[in-house]
Amino acid sequence: MRVGSDESTIKPQRRGDGDEEKKTFPRWLLILGWSITTLIAFGAVAISFKQYSVQQSQIAALQRTTPTGEITSMTAYRTSGSQPTVTNIRNDPVLRQQIYYLSGVASDVPDNGSLFMVVHEYNQEAAGINDPSNHYYITPVPLGGKSDTDQYWKGAEVYIGEHSTPKAPLSFRLTLYFCDSIDAEKIMKAISSSAVINFGIPSLPYPSCEQLDSIFVMRA
Repeated sequence: MRVGSDESTIKPQRRGDGDEEKKTFPRWLLILGWSITTLIAFGAVAISFKQYSVQQSQIAALQRTTPTGEITSMTAYRTSGSQPTVTNIRNDPVLRQQIYYLSGVASDVPDNGSLFMVVHEYNQEAAGINDPSNHYYITPVPLGGKSDTDQYWKGAEVYIGEHSTPKAPLSFRLTLYFCDSIDAEKIMKAISSSAVINFGIPSLPYPSCEQLDSIFVMRA
């Protein structure tokens, strides 16, 4: 009976000792663990914010280096005398002759590229060609002087349709393109050919060329 009684008195004492050990678990370890977790969380937030800021800066920089351009005026070509200007190029302008000067403004045009004026949608077969598809006629448009925000460009002697006045009105689309230096070199080589100058090309196989602005005109 005494042995059993001793065991019953010893066991509760050991359980009590265990509880005492749990209560005396080092508090500094708890504080350290909480501090590390908090620092990691704050660090993750800071890294995310920094990455967001970098992305926003990259987007802003990309926007500043993305070329833009606008066709603002068309002037009929004349060897002498006054040169009539198309007054409203955004309202279905009617053209009375073949050759025009086109001009406008551009901004953020990279040095490693060029601007081109492309006349297409001729709505007629090119002379001497049986292919009835539309052909693209390309004219380089060099950049000129600068203002505070824009740079001026001018496309000299842009040919719109055939030399003679059409029997029925014909529609054309004139598009200002930016092409990088690699494609610009290919274009300049292509348009040096008399066949391309006279008959155009059936497509625009230059992947970097980006449309900046377009207007629609009618030759009558």
